[in-house]
Amino acid sequence: GSAGGIGKSIAKKFAQEGACVVINDMNEERLEEAKDEFKKQFGRDVFVGSVLDVTKADTIQNAFNDAVLAFGGVDIVINNAGLSISKSIEDHSEADWDLLYDVLVKGQFTVTQKGVEIMRKQGFGGDVLNIVSKNALVSGPNNAGYGSAKAAQLHLSRLNAAELGGDKIRVNVVNP
Repeated sequence: GSAGGIGKSIAKKFAQEGACVVINDMNEERLEEAKDEFKKQFGRDVFVGSVLDVTKADTIQNAFNDAVLAFGGVDIVINNAGLSISKSIEDHSEADWDLLYDVLVKGQFTVTQKGVEIMRKQGFGGDVLNIVSKNALVSGPNNAGYGSAKAAQLHLSRLNAAELGGDKIRVNVVNP
């Protein structure tokens, strides 16, 4: 989300550069703290806050609805939801695997899908920026679930770029 960590830094930088932003998080308390911080730093017209859990399509749709109502549309989607589970193959549970893929891969897909729907209706393109990881490219021990989910995010980004280019929607990746 954008109420903490890398996502919050990205949202702040965009706001500093003059963009209107939707800050979101699945943790309502952290979201409220971020909203207070953004209000003090940027004023109330620069942002809207929305509870968003990328594993729940209704919260994704609500966040996009908030963006459209507050700012008239969507120009940029940043996929930044994340978590890390690092375990040996023996210790990795099915629940760990499902959580990683639900948040990282399915979450990225669903957020992108909802954002692209709006961008296509607007008809003037847009941008999707996916925060992936160096682990999408580099192998290491105790990383089967996380590393493979990050690799899936990276390849999904390539596939989306190939599909969406004709609509003037660019898809890019940052691998911190």
